[in-house]
Amino acid sequence: MLNFNTRDPRKEMMDGETDPAILQKNYQEIEKVNIFLGGYSTIIKGIKRLIGENTKAVVMDVGCGAGDNIAAINRWAARNNLELRFIGVDISPTACSIAKERFKSDTHIEIICSDYKKVDLDEKVDIICTSLFNHHLSDEENLSFISWANDHAQLGMAINDLHRHPLAYYSIKWIALLANTSVYFRNDAPLSVLRAFRKKDWLSYQKELNLKLNIKWNWAFRWLVTLHKQ
Repeated sequence: MLNFNTRDPRKEMMDGETDPAILQKNYQEIEKVNIFLGGYSTIIKGIKRLIGENTKAVVMDVGCGAGDNIAAINRWAARNNLELRFIGVDISPTACSIAKERFKSDTHIEIICSDYKKVDLDEKVDIICTSLFNHHLSDEENLSFISWANDHAQLGMAINDLHRHPLAYYSIKWIALLANTSVYFRNDAPLSVLRAFRKKDWLSYQKELNLKLNIKWNWAFRWLVTLHKQ
């Protein structure tokens, strides 16, 4: 019997990174689902809210994966005449290799392969964002990340992650099966939902850290959590 009341502690296959080829296919599948279900629009809402009237900003994407969120935000910024510089950070060598190849011609996009806590920031970062990163963390690790983001972001933080809900779980499970996706995606996509969040989780983090988080539900089964420092 599945329990949607608490976060599932099991780790996803992609966290172990056992097969780079399958992992690369998994990133491609995640990008397709994000396009189909509007995942990029959620994080762009957060960036837009934080950037305000500014026309220039440095955006750090933690857990950037293959760089699909940076690419989506970059396209939005170009359409809106915004001058954004991006720093993508991921601990996975495979993810960083794919992202570096993707952005090899973009001088305003830097990819760093590292644990985010170990990145030596030699310039100010205006916005720290994540997309589908935080459900990989334990509650304690999420508290640490939000506190770190609050300390290092000049304007604020934006988190885009999943809503732990039965409909979200069974929908992505069937999509994964019917679309003949990789073994990583078939295992990890439903597990991601079980590892994800309900509003009470974000409220618990807010209370523990004594920070004011703006918590908004977005379609399809996404949370947009922002911390505005102005």
